[in-house]
Amino acid sequence: MKVSLVTPVYNDVDALEEIIHRLACAFSGKEITLQFIVVDDGSEPSVWERLKRLSRDHLFESMVLIKLSGNHGQQLATMQGLLVADGDYLVTMDSDLQQAPEDVLRLLDEAVKGYEIVYGCYDSAHGLLRRILSRGCRILTAPIGSSLYYATSFRCIERGAFDRCIRPHHLSVISVDEACGAWLRSVSRVFVLHRSRKYNQTSHTMAALFRQVAKAFLYTRHLPRGLMVTGLGILSLSLLMLDSCGSVHCSPASWMVLLSGAGVFAIGAILKFPWRFREPGRKVRVSEVLRC
Repeated sequence: MKVSLVTPVYNDVDALEEIIHRLACAFSGKEITLQFIVVDDGSEPSVWERLKRLSRDHLFESMVLIKLSGNHGQQLATMQGLLVADGDYLVTMDSDLQQAPEDVLRLLDEAVKGYEIVYGCYDSAHGLLRRILSRGCRILTAPIGSSLYYATSFRCIERGAFDRCIRPHHLSVISVDEACGAWLRSVSRVFVLHRSRKYNQTSHTMAALFRQVAKAFLYTRHLPRGLMVTGLGILSLSLLMLDSCGSVHCSPASWMVLLSGAGVFAIGAILKFPWRFREPGRKVRVSEVLRC
C-alpha cells in the first residue's frame, strides 16, 4: 500500500525535520511506502531553499516539493498537493506538529475499513474567537445535512474517491472540505490529541481568518443553494397563509413572511454568481515542482 502525505507550509518549516523523522520511525517495518509532498504557499525565497536542502536527505520512497507563485491559503495549497499525489490513500496534515505524525497510522487503520474519508477530530487548543471563525467557515461551505462541521485539516481520503468525486471539481471549490462534504458519503472519524505549537507562532492571524470567512461566504456553492431552498420554503408558507385568509384581510405578519422569503431567496441568488464566474482554483499558479 502506498500513502501520500500532503502538508502545506507558509514561512514556517522549522517543524518539518522532526515531522520527517517521526514519520520515518512510525512507518518503519510496515508494508507501507510513503510519499511526502510539501506545498510552499508563496513563502519567502529562503523557505524554498530550506525545503530543497531537507529533500536531499529525506527518508521516504519519494518526496515532492511544490512551489506556488503566491499565497492562496491553506485549503487551495493542500488541493494542489492532492492533485499530484499518487498514493492509494491521501493524507493531509498541518506542518506545526499540533497533530502527532504517528496518528497518521490511526487514520489509515480506520480508512482501510472501507471509508471514503476519515477525519482526525480533536478538541481544539486554539482560542475561542479562532474556533468560532473556523467553525463558521465549515458551516458556510457545508452542504445541507452534511457533517462537515467537525471536519479538520487532518484527514485521510481514499484515492478512488478523490479521483472520482473531487478531482473533477477542484477548480470550483474554495476548500478541500467543501468538496469532501459535497461528494463523499462514507465518512468516519477518529479522535486524536491536539497539541500546542512546538515551533514559532501561527501565521493564521485574525485578519487572515476573517478573509477566509469572507471567501467562504462569497465562493461556497452550498450556502446559496440552501438560502434559495429556504427562501422558497418561506414563500410557499406565506402563500398558503395568504390563500387561507384572503389577501385583503391578511395580517401584516403574513406579508412580512412573504417579503422575508423573497429576500432570503434573492440573497441566495445573488451569492450564487461569484463561484460560477470566478472559480477560485483557477487563480492558483504552480511555479515549480521538484521530485526527489
